[in-house]
Amino acid sequence: VHLPERLASRAPRLRRPGWSLTVAAHSLPAALVAQSADAVFVSPVFRSRSVSAGRPLGPARLASLVRAIEAPVYALGGVDV
Repeated sequence: VHLPERLASRAPRLRRPGWSLTVAAHSLPAALVAQSADAVFVSPVFRSRSVSAGRPLGPARLASLVRAIEAPVYALGGVDV
C-alpha cells in the first residue's frame, strides 16, 4: 500500500500483517513523518519535466535525508538514462 505525503501520519495506524507500506515524501520534514513506513519514496531528486514535480532536492539534500531517517529510501524524479 502506498500513501501520498499528505497521509504519512496515518502510516502507523494502517500497518497490517503481510502488507508492505510505503509513503511519498518531498522534503526532510515529510520523510521524518513517513519513516514509520516500510520504505519512503522521495522525489524529485533531479529536475523533472513533469508538471507535478516540485523543486528538486538534489544529491546533497537526498544524502542528508537518507542519513536522518531509519526507513529505506527510494529516490525518484528526473533521472535520465
